[in-house]
Amino acid sequence: MQDLYYSNADEKILIGKRLTRGLGSGNNHEIGELAAREDYERLKAVMDADVVFLTGGLGGGTGTGATPLIAKAAKDRGAIVVSVVTMPFNMEGPSKQSIAYQGLRDLAESSDTVIPLSNQKLVSLVPDIKLHQGFKIMDEVLIRSVRSIIDIVTRPGLVNIDFADIKSIIEKRGNDIRDTLYSTSVIGMTEITSVDDADKLKKYTIKALNNPLIEPDTSEIKNALVGITGDYNVSLRQVNTVVSTVQEQINPSANVKFGFIQDPSMKHKMRITVMGTGFKSPMLEQAFAMLPELHA
Repeated sequence: MQDLYYSNADEKILIGKRLTRGLGSGNNHEIGELAAREDYERLKAVMDADVVFLTGGLGGGTGTGATPLIAKAAKDRGAIVVSVVTMPFNMEGPSKQSIAYQGLRDLAESSDTVIPLSNQKLVSLVPDIKLHQGFKIMDEVLIRSVRSIIDIVTRPGLVNIDFADIKSIIEKRGNDIRDTLYSTSVIGMTEITSVDDADKLKKYTIKALNNPLIEPDTSEIKNALVGITGDYNVSLRQVNTVVSTVQEQINPSANVKFGFIQDPSMKHKMRITVMGTGFKSPMLEQAFAMLPELHA
């Protein structure tokens, strides 16, 4: 109830009112799932969209238990579902890790693609950062990941990427375990000021593709979206450098689509957004390895 109160969302839904009486799930993922089941039809009714983005933290109650059902509700309405979630720190214990992996597996089965972000990576990347700043970083990554995909599709540009392009890249082809294992996405963003330096342009493009919070095997990426934003001075050569660098880093037969948005406010800077799909995430692989039937 408190989280909903402080949310700036235009529309809010309190789930499991009869079950939890607005007191939350108590960090119990089974209660979170039951709460979502209680209001499944209400959730389904608001999922009238072409693409639905879900964000949350796994390992607790509501995020782990309810999010997979919300994804299913969106899929039942015919939406493309993109789920961006955080995995717990190692210090939170094996029990929470196990619950998080179970939630990741369930969510992947109901989503077209999942982007799992590891909180633990912050310990190695920025070990001395203040705790509240660490959580703020992860929140910002979640927000920027979703916003960047929306901008690629909705902002008009010289070279547009439309919903059909997004669908062809993201939509899951089937529902068996292999389809789900390879449904992970990576998304990364970077800005560069020295756009005339080809080597630096390549370096920053590779940096965008290799998100350290996901650690993708980029050679396995089979589909990629490349969004480039720059001012009127961006040249064909510079755009070619970015897109070609992505192509060189991923599967040789990968499907690559790019878009370019002219934005005078960039003032000699370039923003590069790369989304790659079709590779096997170590986190998702571990989630499925925990299934008893896979050990039979």
